[in-house]
Amino acid sequence: MKKRLVPLIALFVLFVACTEPVAILPPPTPISEQVKAVAILSDNQIDARLSDSSELENIFAEIIYSDAARTKESISSLLSDETVLNTAGIKQIILEKDLAKTPVELYVYDTTLTELQDTMTEMVASGEGDGLQSFLDGKYVLVDEESLSKGPLTAIDTVVSYPAFHNTYFRGPACMDVYSFTGGEKSWSNMADIPSDKITFDNLNIELTALAGSEGESIINGIYVTGEDARIINSSFSNGITDDNKTFFGVYIETDAGKTVVSDVSLTGFDSALAVKSGAVDIKNVTFDGVIAFFIDDVDDFDSLSLTGCTTLNDRSEVYHDVIVVGKNDVVGTSVEKANIWFETMKANNPGLVFGSATSLELGGFEIKDWTTVDGGEVEVGM
Repeated sequence: MKKRLVPLIALFVLFVACTEPVAILPPPTPISEQVKAVAILSDNQIDARLSDSSELENIFAEIIYSDAARTKESISSLLSDETVLNTAGIKQIILEKDLAKTPVELYVYDTTLTELQDTMTEMVASGEGDGLQSFLDGKYVLVDEESLSKGPLTAIDTVVSYPAFHNTYFRGPACMDVYSFTGGEKSWSNMADIPSDKITFDNLNIELTALAGSEGESIINGIYVTGEDARIINSSFSNGITDDNKTFFGVYIETDAGKTVVSDVSLTGFDSALAVKSGAVDIKNVTFDGVIAFFIDDVDDFDSLSLTGCTTLNDRSEVYHDVIVVGKNDVVGTSVEKANIWFETMKANNPGLVFGSATSLELGGFEIKDWTTVDGGEVEVGM
């Protein structure tokens, strides 16, 4: 009997074990079929302060997955390169997760314009004004709305002769709404004065809405450029004030060296959208109403003026000519070969614009006298 006990017990154990339920695991999902992020929806432009990731932690992108699910994640968690905040500037970055990648332009700025203006005031008050240029050299500045209520770009509490900005980059915030320029309390004639070199205005959308402190000024400029190599790009400037006793210029350029670039800009509501008194200028893709005016002293000045891809918003009810060249008849008249070549080239580069020349120009009220025909159309003498 003892010899048969072990086999029977073993048989009993085997029977009991076989009656227990057995969990059957599914085969592993192939990697190609796992749920993955397939798209990232984000703003095209994002701002962040130098060496500060907190702003990126509070900005979110939407993630779309392969199973159609959607979630939101902070921009900082999607950065492919976490060192982008270590230096100021405009960075072309990649946001990525799993299979998804999307390019974004990141503006890493040193300071806001309000903070900068306050610092400049403090430096001047403490006798450190001589150090302004070196302090500002290469700075990337975010133009905030608060700063525009304080007055012109160069506004500081003490009138000084120190050269202020140099190689400074001013840019409006991503997805910028229209900011109002009210002018502050002091008298001014320029919303922004650029006497320094290598200044850039980018991504600004500003409307002149009040002349606080400057009601007595007869000429009001949006941007007045006297420094070298200024750039005004990707921006919109408008004038919302009507005053027949004033002449409004959108951009006024009067330089001795270098080249001013105005590119992809809208200029509306000014008597003269853009005027060039002297200097080399490259104007590209500017949309405007009013007139663009060039003042010519010598035929060689034509070599410094370039106009390409510009569009007028004039309805011809008040302004017949979109581009006016002002100078003596022996410089800009139809008998001057170099002038004729320039006009023909500019007309080809800017289809739809009407060009004219004059020996004098009065913009307040659009009174223009002594016309010379240069575009082959019917031009009335005196407007």
